Amino acid sequence: MTEIVLLTPDAFEAAVGELGEVLHAAVHAGASVGFLLPCPLEETVAFWRNQIPAVRAGDKHVFVARQGGRIVATTTLITGGPPNGRWRAEIAKVLTHPAARKQGLASRLMQRAEAMARADGRRVLVLDTWTGSDAERLYQALGWQVAGVIPLYAADIHGTLHPTTYMFKEVPADA
Repeated sequence: MTEIVLLTPDAFEAAVGELGEVLHAAVHAGASVGFLLPCPLEETVAFWRNQIPAVRAGDKHVFVARQGGRIVATTTLITGGPPNGRWRAEIAKVLTHPAARKQGLASRLMQRAEAMARADGRRVLVLDTWTGSDAERLYQALGWQVAGVIPLYAADIHGTLHPTTYMFKEVPADA
């Protein structure tokens, strides 16, 4: 059974090791999410540890999927931003452990993040992803639209530059 939950700040802090393991596994499976090989586990755990202040401040909201009590997937809803952007939010670090892929976890996490954004009055969500990736196809299937593509924007895990697709999704207000 899979459980999808929003981590409280305390639960997030307690989970940085597990989140680091998911990020580490995703990078080593080829995910282009800001890291290059070699990518030691300590580096991915440190990434999550550095997010603690933003989570505690309520600027970042981390959702996880758990199977057997272990975190196997995650996504982050970023709501912190300038006063003139309170109607928008960003989706980041949509990650699924390679052993848990193809189960619909990323879709379920995205839906939960979108529901939270809607409840918080957000009207548009944005994200970026590697052009031509499975993730881009997933987001399009979930109703996201392409805003544009920037060539040579992000490096893959080996340092080769690739284009990045910026996407958005309008979030209808609650009725």
